[in-house]
Amino acid sequence: MPILCQIVRQEWRATGYGIMNLVSISCGGFGDWVFGALRDRHVPLNVIFGVFAGIALLSVFVILRVKPRDPRELENG
Repeated sequence: MPILCQIVRQEWRATGYGIMNLVSISCGGFGDWVFGALRDRHVPLNVIFGVFAGIALLSVFVILRVKPRDPRELENG
């Protein structure tokens, strides 16, 4: 959430928090559903955890690519 303050203007931060929470909870629920579907197909746990770890590493890479804006630009709009 702190990165949102660096890339979004102040008047849009509450909306951004709401969208981030929606996406987070949706991904968590979808992940549980996928995990269960893979277990029903008798996929080994190490493969399932490897897939989820790969997705987590991809997420880290995406977050590290976000560049903060100049704080003066956010204040002035």
